[in-house]
Amino acid sequence: PVTQGDAPAGARWSGWRLMRRKQTVRHIAFGEGDVAARGATSRTGEPFAAPLHIPQHGLAVALRRALVGSPLVTLVADSRVVALEQDADGVTVRTRGTGGNWWRGSHVVGCDGPRSTVRKLIGVRFPGRSGLERHAVAALRAELPHPGEALLHRSPPWRGASPEIAARPLPDGAWRLDWLLPAAGDLVTPDALVARVRETLAGWCGGETPPYELLDTGVYTVHHRLARSWRVDRAFLAGDAAHLVGAVGTQGLDEGLRDVRNLAWKLAAAARGEAGPGLLDSYQAERLGAVSARLRAADQSLPILRGGGLLRELVPGTARGHESLLSDAH
Repeated sequence: PVTQGDAPAGARWSGWRLMRRKQTVRHIAFGEGDVAARGATSRTGEPFAAPLHIPQHGLAVALRRALVGSPLVTLVADSRVVALEQDADGVTVRTRGTGGNWWRGSHVVGCDGPRSTVRKLIGVRFPGRSGLERHAVAALRAELPHPGEALLHRSPPWRGASPEIAARPLPDGAWRLDWLLPAAGDLVTPDALVARVRETLAGWCGGETPPYELLDTGVYTVHHRLARSWRVDRAFLAGDAAHLVGAVGTQGLDEGLRDVRNLAWKLAAAARGEAGPGLLDSYQAERLGAVSARLRAADQSLPILRGGGLLRELVPGTARGHESLLSDAH
């Protein structure tokens, strides 16, 4: 397990703000830590706690550190799966690389990303839609008008602005800025991205670009895909190997962690001989169903959210209960 000392640093949000042009349309103040938020309740009547935003790279480092320290795990670097065979008693996997070998186990879980070799070897299709959205992102340090608050700004009033800009607090006074781009637009050059940073900061800070430190930049494209099956005999799929999500508030890494939480204890029970006949089958029934519902909700919301019509308020993290289909999980 990941101990408190291994846990990555995160940023507790003090609030969430939705703006349209120059006006604040919605504002939610969160409580400190796990304390309930003031004046905000979900559909179930539960108060909102402050979301904790953890950078993905920090979580990956913490998880790898925990694996290295576990006597139950053998890490084999610089290796790739090239063959997979199943029989009535278990699974045999062949890897090629510095640790090339044949490996034998009771089950195998393919968590090897959107181009999953395991998925291909077990013959599972991966249909879906490509290029749904395109985003430019930047991590930077700067003093913004609402410290600690996440911001979703739709239709910013300055010329040339993206139709939607998001700002999320990160640890150590940093921010992640996210701009929605045209799905089939031009290549975003480094100079163009810096220009977006400067005009956005100026738009939020009274017309003058404040001092800032640019930490990282990038451009990514959102795809929605869902594996037809998440289990073939003793082989399972999880994470990006099983699904690609990412539009209108859905989070691929979050879904992968939910997959692991659902499957891990079931595999452990099977290894101990304590699993009933339907326990391992329940992984696909529960997780594929939940992700499928979330993808349908995102696909149905996209024309409304991106078409300039009705505005939906999507609150990330623990406050995402406004959209049950986008937040339901097992």
